[in-house]
Amino acid sequence: MSVQIEALEAKMMPLRQDLERTQAQQQAVAKTVQTFGGQLQATQQAWQKVQEQIAALQNLNKQILSGGGNEPANAPASAPAQGAAAAVAAAPVPASISGKLRQINDVYGQIEARRSEAEQLLKSAVGDAKKAGDAGATLVRELGTRISGSGTSQRPEAAAWKRMVELHNPSRFKLTQASLDIFLAGLYRNRAADLAARSGMATGLNEALKPAGLDVPQEAAAQNLQADLDASKQLSTATYGEAEQLLKDVIEAPRSNDVLGNAAKAAHMLQLVRLYSQAQLDPQAAAGLLASAKQLAAQGDQVQLPADALPVFIQEALELKAPPTTGPATRPGTAAPAGAPTPGAPAPGAPAPGAPAPGTPAPGTPAPGAAAPGAPAPDAPAPGATGDQPTAAPAPAPAPSPAPAGTGQ
Repeated sequence: MSVQIEALEAKMMPLRQDLERTQAQQQAVAKTVQTFGGQLQATQQAWQKVQEQIAALQNLNKQILSGGGNEPANAPASAPAQGAAAAVAAAPVPASISGKLRQINDVYGQIEARRSEAEQLLKSAVGDAKKAGDAGATLVRELGTRISGSGTSQRPEAAAWKRMVELHNPSRFKLTQASLDIFLAGLYRNRAADLAARSGMATGLNEALKPAGLDVPQEAAAQNLQADLDASKQLSTATYGEAEQLLKDVIEAPRSNDVLGNAAKAAHMLQLVRLYSQAQLDPQAAAGLLASAKQLAAQGDQVQLPADALPVFIQEALELKAPPTTGPATRPGTAAPAGAPTPGAPAPGAPAPGAPAPGTPAPGTPAPGAAAPGAPAPDAPAPGATGDQPTAAPAPAPAPSPAPAGTGQ
């Protein structure tokens, strides 16, 4: 019986060991499940916090974009220009992007209103200049008929007629109209620049808001910006072209008197101003226009207005004026003569600084030829008193700068 029991015990020993291993594995799995459950719960809690942060960030983005509805109102667009400008300057800057866009739109609206008013005034001035030119041309034709008549040279008013022909020459009116055209083209150019800036702002805002799932505010809508931009550029280019042709007519007109010669000089300068101004309209064409301006400036001798005689602001704008150099005080292309003294050093034979020149009495001594107190007058002057001393040539006076012509943009 005991033998059977021992045999059974021997058979149950592996089963007991398997049971112990299974129980140990069960406990390890239970602990692992418990650990994973804790980690899962912590992950869910962290994800919930992340979702709350995402929602808070989205709300913050919306608040930054649209505001909380308690932003101050902008200055009314119908207010007078000065009052509205002062109100905009004094008003606080809105916190939201939409508020800032509304403020930008209000300021741009005021600027555009003033610009439209200036546009109408310039157009009216151009029309008046054309009418004045037509009237002047009619008067010149009538006076030309009178001057060419028989016996005109004997009439006392002949000189006055000739002077009126000079004063009412078409070149003067074309010059006035061209200058107004340049101002008007610059107005169109500035309008195009503002529209380009607004269009770029709308594009950049769209790219920044798209990843956040936000729509571009209505205040930054750019439906007609590109069309208005293209129209402004076309108007500016056409107006610059009209000014170019008018100035070309003035430059190429016969210069039979001083009035026409001065008009040609003024047209030459305005042509340079026109090229420089038009170069700011299109960055792609700027290099070519500036090169044309420099080439035209080099041809100024044809109207007796070389490049170095142009106003300083034109020379600087077109980079025609060489920068100052810190070289020796000699003219370019000339060398100092051999043996010339160093600037600041006394000439050979000259006394040292502070010493009296030869023949000059020392302080407290009588002048040559005057008798000292109590002494007879000398028969001859002191040695060297009448000796010829070399004198330094005076420095050449700087060349006077030419007076700028009375024109500008």
